Parts: sequence; C-alpha cells; structure tokens
Amino acid sequence: MSVLTRSVWPRKLEGLFNHDINLINYANCQMNTHLPQATADANDIRPDSEQFVVGLYIQALLEAYAAQKGNLETLAKSCDVSLIWLCHPPDKISIERYLRLLKAAQTITGDPHFGLHIGQHMHASTFDVLGRAMLNADNLGQATEQVLALEGLVHTLGHSQVYQEPGYIRFVWRCHYQRHPQVREIVESVLAGIIHFAQRLAGRPIPVMEATFMHSAPATTSMAEYRRICRSTCYFDQPYNSILVADEVLALPVNLTVQHTQSLFTPLASSHAKTGVTTAPLSHQLNHYLEAVLADGNPSLAAVAKHYHMTARTLQRRLAQEGSSFQQLLNTARARLAEDYLRYTKMTAFEVSQMLGFKEQSSFNHFFTDKFGLSPSEYRLRNAWSIKNNTPHPTA
Repeated sequence: MSVLTRSVWPRKLEGLFNHDINLINYANCQMNTHLPQATADANDIRPDSEQFVVGLYIQALLEAYAAQKGNLETLAKSCDVSLIWLCHPPDKISIERYLRLLKAAQTITGDPHFGLHIGQHMHASTFDVLGRAMLNADNLGQATEQVLALEGLVHTLGHSQVYQEPGYIRFVWRCHYQRHPQVREIVESVLAGIIHFAQRLAGRPIPVMEATFMHSAPATTSMAEYRRICRSTCYFDQPYNSILVADEVLALPVNLTVQHTQSLFTPLASSHAKTGVTTAPLSHQLNHYLEAVLADGNPSLAAVAKHYHMTARTLQRRLAQEGSSFQQLLNTARARLAEDYLRYTKMTAFEVSQMLGFKEQSSFNHFFTDKFGLSPSEYRLRNAWSIKNNTPHPTA
C-alpha cells in the first residue's frame, strides 16, 4: 500500500489527475509507504499563531446548530463573541475559537451526532478557494487532487493523504487534534463532510466501502445514524480516520447542471424547490431528491409533493406529461442505489433494505429479484468488489 502520485494511479484512472504538477506538491511532501500512525508528529502542528479555519468554514457548524433549533444569541454569548461576529466572522478564526464554538454548539443542542450533522451542511462556499477549485474538476478524482493541494488554505485541523489498495482508494484524514476532547466531532464532521460534498459534486449518493475512525464508538448513540450519513459500514478504534471507496467511484463526473450547481452553494436541497428557479425536468429533479432521502425512510407521494410545493395530483400530472410516474422514479432510484450498495459497500442485505426505505428485508428481496432476476446475495456474489484480507474487519 502506498501514497498515490500521478505516476502510480491505476490504469483505469489515467487521465483523472491531469492538472499542473505544482498542484500536488502538498501531497508529494507527505509521501509514505505506510498508513499513518495513531498519533500526530510534532511537525504536523503549526505554531499557535498559524492554527486557523477560514471564517466561511463555520457556516456548516452554524447551519447544523440552527437545524437543531439552536439560538444564535445563546451560542454567541456562550463563546464571548457578538452576534454580528457570529454572522459575519473574520476571514480567519483561530482553532481555539473554532473548537470553543464546536463544544458550545454541541452542548447547547445536546445532539449526540453533531459532528456528523455538521458534515451534512458542507457545501462549496464552506471550503472557500478549495470549494471553487473542486467545482472546476471534471470528476471526483480531480476533486480529490484539489483537496490534497489546497486543504491547508482552508484549515489546519488536519491533512489528507490518499492510498492505493488493489481496486480501492483509501482517503485518510490525519487529525492534528486527535487527543482533543472534541476530536470525535472534529473527525466525524470532516469525514461526513467529504462524503456529503462528494455526493453533491456527483449529483448522486456515493457508495462507500467503509469509514474508519480512530476514536471509540459512542456508547449511547445509534450506529444507524452513522450508516445513514456515511452510507457505509463504520468501524471504530482503528489506526486511522479514513474513507475507502472502489477506484471506479473516482471516475464519476462532476455534475454541474443549472439546478445542481445551485444546491452546491446552499445548505438545503429544498432551497430551489421553493423558488422554482430551475430548467431541469421535474422527473430529473425527483430522481436526485429520491436518492438523497431514501435513507430517511420510504418517501410518500404526498410528502414529496409537499416538498415541491404542489399537490399530489399536480405532481402526478406533471410527471405523466414527462412520460414518467412517481412509483417508476422511486423504483429506479432504489434499483440504482441497491446495485451500488451491494457492489461497493459491506452493508448487509438488511442494512441495504433500510437505506432504501423498505420496512422489511423480505420486501427488498422480492423487489430486487423482480428487477434483476437474482436475489441480493446472488447479485453480490457475482458482482461485488472483493476486498483485501488485511483490511480491518472489526465489529462495528
């Protein structure tokens, strides 16, 4: 296993990383032949005066806080800053102040998954110059290259490395604050943010083989929320914080349709639904929306129509005009995601059925067999990406 450079990418990924070689100097200086150790080297930590996050980076934290009905005045007071400062932060914020905000927001909301939920609110503007660079990428592979090159301009919370495994790419994030009391929220916000923003770039859910965390699993929280947000099996007490994906996933193109580009800069997918400012056919909009919300449960026709501010009858009529139907779109979304989850993740058939909004695994088995002529287990046996035996397989 080795850190990837342009000369050692798998043949199927040739051409994905074609920017100027100067862009990956940051990655090259981290070249190593082994996965990172559990503790950060002293050289990884900058002097106190150089530890920062850009002001835009706190947007995701504030949006996750507001989504939990948190009061901004209360948060500002608890952190000894003004409400104006909180709403219009400076260009750079010290790590100390950011971590203080993180702790206060988590404490006030009492949200046991606050780090994961911060990650759900990551969008292009959160990453400042890095976000703009990723939008200019042709595919997820090139977007990953931009992370390696420009991450240090956005924050000094940690740094990224990419490792090649046969058939897979492991994205490792090395936290510079692994011993900090808020390390769980820091790491989970970063990894969940990477997954969530990659989904926004691709315009579809990203199948993740596994997510690993160095910290221990929280004793009082549900693993279902980790699976829902990370869209993968999650492992704890691991030697590194990482995301493992099939190398084919990095070939997914960046989807920059008019409608989708708007969602990259807004925290909630419903923003354009309210305004109606889009040229995309309604059936295309629903396809992306259904894929995004299936993990939250079986979306009803009435609930989806309400999301788009129309009656169920109007929604059905407009879809019929486009030669489609709600049930057809729902089945298509489920089938597409089912294939991804069975091929590229370690989730069991029961877990996949939950991610697709089925109440019973038997209903999922019946749906899948009717669609593909194979049971989920037979399909996985024939099509699943195999994984190296030395990849961690602890109990989640």
